[in-house]
Amino acid sequence: MNIRNIAVVGAAGSGKTTLIAGLSATAEGTSVPLDPDRPGSTESAVTRVRFGNVTVNLIDTPGHPDFIGARRAGLRAADAVLFVVAAGRGLDLAAQQLWEDCVHDDLPRVVAVTHLDDPRADVDETIALCRRLFDDAVVSTHLPLLDDDGDAVAGLIGLADQKILDYSSGPRPVVVEPEAVHLEGIAEARESLVAAILSDSDDESLMDRYIDGDHIGSGVLIAELDAAVARAGLHPAVPVDGTTGVGLDILRDLIVDACPSPVERPMPTVTEPSGDASEPLACDPAGPVVAEVLTTTMEVPGVSLLRVYSGTLRPGETVIICGAGATPSVSCTEPDHDDDLVAGDIRPITGLVAATGDTVSTQSRPLRLEHPPPPEPQFPVALVTDQLDEDTLAAVLTRLTAIDPTMRWEHVDETGQLLLWCMGDRHAEVTLDRLRLQGIAVDTVPVEVALRATFGKPANGTGRVVRQTAGHDEFAWCRIEVEPLGEGEGVEFVSLVDDQAIPAGLVTAVEAGVRDRLAHGLAGAAPSSTSKSPYWTARAHRSAPPSSRRPEPSRSRTRR
Repeated sequence: MNIRNIAVVGAAGSGKTTLIAGLSATAEGTSVPLDPDRPGSTESAVTRVRFGNVTVNLIDTPGHPDFIGARRAGLRAADAVLFVVAAGRGLDLAAQQLWEDCVHDDLPRVVAVTHLDDPRADVDETIALCRRLFDDAVVSTHLPLLDDDGDAVAGLIGLADQKILDYSSGPRPVVVEPEAVHLEGIAEARESLVAAILSDSDDESLMDRYIDGDHIGSGVLIAELDAAVARAGLHPAVPVDGTTGVGLDILRDLIVDACPSPVERPMPTVTEPSGDASEPLACDPAGPVVAEVLTTTMEVPGVSLLRVYSGTLRPGETVIICGAGATPSVSCTEPDHDDDLVAGDIRPITGLVAATGDTVSTQSRPLRLEHPPPPEPQFPVALVTDQLDEDTLAAVLTRLTAIDPTMRWEHVDETGQLLLWCMGDRHAEVTLDRLRLQGIAVDTVPVEVALRATFGKPANGTGRVVRQTAGHDEFAWCRIEVEPLGEGEGVEFVSLVDDQAIPAGLVTAVEAGVRDRLAHGLAGAAPSSTSKSPYWTARAHRSAPPSSRRPEPSRSRTRR
C-alpha cells in the first residue's frame, strides 16, 4: 500500500513545524487540511505530501505536555514516528515521556536531530544522550560536515554507503566521494552502525560473514537497516535542517522505504457496539468500514479528521457513530470531497455529528474501536458569563468536551460554581481562547473549595423534637451517636429503633435533620452527651475537597 502515516513528535520548540514545512517543500504535491478551529499547535493536524508514488500523511502533534490527549490520538493514528530532538537543548522529562508513549504503542521511530545552527549544538552528544535516556537501539547513520568557516553544517557523510552529501548549493545534495581523512574519521562510528544492523538482522549468516572478514555491501546494509526500522528494532538518527534542506532527502527515503505501510501494522481491537467481541479485521479497502475521529471542530456538524482502518467510505454515505459508552447514532457525510476514503488513509470530512475518539462505521455493519480512556484532568477553572444562561453555557461546554476528551465540566452544588477541568494552565488558556473565538464571552473567577469536616472521634448527643400535628404537640427525644467513616464512604445513617415502637415517619424526619446538619457543616452543633445507649446512630466522614477529586455520592442505610 502506497500510504505512510507518520506522527511527528517532539518537545515544544524542537522544530517540528519547520521540519514538516521543509519536507513539504521537497514533495511533488502538498495539501494542508488543517482544522479551521485549531488555535495554534494544540491539536494534531495533518500535512499530506507525495514522494513519488507514495502518499505521506505527516501528523503534527502538540509538544506541550498539557495536550497529551491530542498527542496520543496522533500516535494512535500513526504507523511510524518521526521523533524530533533539538541539538544543544538536552532532553527533559517531557521528551522521555514522549518516547515512552511511542514504546507503549510499539511504533517504529526515526530520530531527526534539529537546530544544527545552535551555537551549543553537538550532534554526536545529542545522539549519545538519546541512546542513554531513550534506547541504545538509537543509531547514528550520518555525521555532519561543517563548511569551510566551521560555522554551519554544509554536508553529511553516510556511515553505510560512505558517501558525502554536499548541501552547500541547496537542498538537493551533490554526492561526493570521501577522502581518506573522512574515512578515518568515521571508521569507529561506521563499525558501531554495521554491528547494530547485522545484530538485528533476521539473516544470521550476515554476521558470520562479517566476522569472517567478508565485505558487506552498502546496498545490503541499507536494506537490512530499513527492515530493522520497520519492526522497531533500530531507530536511525539523522542530522536535519528544515530551512537549508540538510538531511531532508535522507528522512524522505527513510519514510518511504523503511517506515511500514498501514497493512504492515496491527489493527486496533474492534468490537460490536454492545462491547461484545468481533472478528479481527485487516487494513482492507474491501472490508467493513471502520474509522476513528481523530479531532473535530466546534461547529455541529463541522470538520472531522478521520483515520480509516478498514473499508472504503464514500461521499454522502450514511454512517453509524459509536462513542465510548454511548448509544450508536446515525449521521451522514457531506458529498464534498473528491474521492473515496480508503483503508489506511487519513482525511478530513464534513457533515459528521461526532466527538473526538468516536468510531465511524456503516449501517450494514456497525462496529466500535477500543481504546484506553483519556487522562483525568486535574486543573479546575471556574467560569462565569453575562452573555449566556447556565443551561446554554453547559451545552457549549458539552460540545467542547466532546471535541477534547481530556476536559470535563461540572456544576458544584456546594459552591454553585461551574468548573471546567483541564490538563493544565496552558490547556485552560487555549480553551478559553477557543470559546472567545466562537463569540462566547466567558470570564474566570477564583475556584471556591467547599470545606468538608468530619468528627475526630466517636461522640454522642441528645436533642428534643417538638412539632404540631392536627393542632396537637408531639414530642420526641433523639439520642444520636456519630463516628467518622473511611475516606470516600459517603454519609451513612443507621436507625436502631423498632418500627413497632416509633413511627417510621419520625425516623425519616430525624435522618433529614441529620443530613441537613452535615450538609451545612459541624460548627455550632449541640454539645455531646455521655449517654451510652443511643436509639439512633448517625455516622459521617470527611472526603477530599473537589479540587483534588470528584465528590463522592452520599449513601444512606437504615437498619431495623
